[in-house]
Amino acid sequence: MSKITDYNQILSEVTTQLADQEWTITDYMTQDNAAIVVANIYLMNDLCAGFGQYIYNSVSVISSRQRISVIYGGRCGMFKHHENLCLYESLSDDVSVILMVLQAAFDRMTN
Repeated sequence: MSKITDYNQILSEVTTQLADQEWTITDYMTQDNAAIVVANIYLMNDLCAGFGQYIYNSVSVISSRQRISVIYGGRCGMFKHHENLCLYESLSDDVSVILMVLQAAFDRMTN
């Protein structure tokens, strides 16, 4: 399998996984905005050395191929995965990794 480029398919997978369990990201932005942030990370992971997203009056999320950083209210957190966030072999697996790394970054920010 290769990278999925159909944004609706990506967004659908992200929305499903966000609904399956509780994620800290939804404490800092709406579920819709969280889905967009994660979908954008998936789409840009192989194109950019660094990709920043700022949700107005909320949180900043900066991602690179292996790490995600979050900034909120003067606090920050970062987590680096042992391999690229997206291997583009399985959309479900890639979204799961992004959410896990994003969760770990938020956990580090709050601890």
